[in-house]
Amino acid sequence: MMVPVYKVCRVGERAREVMVQLGRDMAGCLVMMAWLLCAGGVGGSRLWPRLNKEQFEWRSGNAVPPGVVRHKAGALVHTVRVQCYEPNLVVTVSRDLFGSGHRVRPSQLMLGPTGCPLTRVDDPSDSIIFNISLTDCGIERKMTDEALIYSTYINYKPQLTTRPIIRTNKVTVPIECHFPRRGNVSSNAIKPTWIPFTSTKWGEEHLSFLLRLMNDDWSAERGSNVYHLGDLIHIQASVLTQNHMPLRVFIERCVATLSPDKDSKPSYSIVDFKGCLMDSKVDDSFSSFVTPRLEEDELRFKLDAFRFFEDSRDSIFIKCELKAVALDAKLDSSNKACFFDKLLQRWNAVEGTNDLCSCCDAHHCNDERVGAGLQWEGVVSLRPIVVLDVELRDFDQLMAVEPSVGSGNSRSSSSDSGVAMALAGSVVLGALICAALVTYYHLNRKHLSIAP
Repeated sequence: MMVPVYKVCRVGERAREVMVQLGRDMAGCLVMMAWLLCAGGVGGSRLWPRLNKEQFEWRSGNAVPPGVVRHKAGALVHTVRVQCYEPNLVVTVSRDLFGSGHRVRPSQLMLGPTGCPLTRVDDPSDSIIFNISLTDCGIERKMTDEALIYSTYINYKPQLTTRPIIRTNKVTVPIECHFPRRGNVSSNAIKPTWIPFTSTKWGEEHLSFLLRLMNDDWSAERGSNVYHLGDLIHIQASVLTQNHMPLRVFIERCVATLSPDKDSKPSYSIVDFKGCLMDSKVDDSFSSFVTPRLEEDELRFKLDAFRFFEDSRDSIFIKCELKAVALDAKLDSSNKACFFDKLLQRWNAVEGTNDLCSCCDAHHCNDERVGAGLQWEGVVSLRPIVVLDVELRDFDQLMAVEPSVGSGNSRSSSSDSGVAMALAGSVVLGALICAALVTYYHLNRKHLSIAP
């Protein structure tokens, strides 16, 4: 039997309508499932623990993983890592505890109120490791509705050496283990008050000596005299000649004290013996003269910030004896600028040969002024430089999570993969159900029947 042409066309139009409607509904379904996938990705970290309370994850208000410390400038410094196990606690501390390049001594770190010493030093990672039982070292235990909490701390206290200064401050790092746990790491940056300061000393014949704090690139005077331990203080000595003959400036001596009186105690010699930057030879110092000079009437040096040992006063007064000589004056043990290069393990001269610095280690340099030629001298002060403690780059507390029993690794990785697999499976299953329902619905609608 022949089928009329108009009926065939009608059947084709109906079929196209069915397919178009199916496509629209399927697209809607897929959009909905995509939205659910995104929502699951964003909120999964909050929703999944309700679905699987047996998994323990690192959790933080700032999304910072375990053992990560916030630097005051916003960077993350990995200096302390905490691992909680069912019977014991493992704390790994970087010897560069403050992230400033100053390494702490293992003997200066203790754990808990009873002062438990370190377990071992790991040389490859340059770390100090504590591995102790949760019942030792005075660790406190308390119970809440949600967790069993073990609390302790790492205590760092620098010890007095042959020098009266320190470049790292004492700090206490709180640590907690929660079974299960909720953690938080916060950053509270120090906000100092800016106090600009410049010191000028007028000498004879209208010469002026200046000692200024400069910014990090030496382009301008620094607007603040506030520093933290671990900072480099940029200091520039200069002489203003005011139509005078060209001169070269030297720093003969610099002394740091806790009062404006340069003869007060305690005191610390930064530069001594007619131009030897003695602080540059100290083991934990990064101080140095800047070489080469850009201008003969300027001399720059970087001073590694420090504080006086066990003294709460944070204002440091630095007074320097400056000298200006003619450009053609002979470079010798009295006219020099020397610093110790730790990489080469030798004294370097800013200008001239390094032999000029041979008297620095002898702590006695030529004081003979006969035939020294014209020279001008002045005493200049920077007061005060404020040096603040660093609270481990300003983090409040480290907390860690319980890993799986009998394993040395946290289950956070398996938790993450489990969440991802569950979400993916849910999306696929939902898409199949959606497709089946849409198809069934359209195939049973009477007004889309293709019957003639």
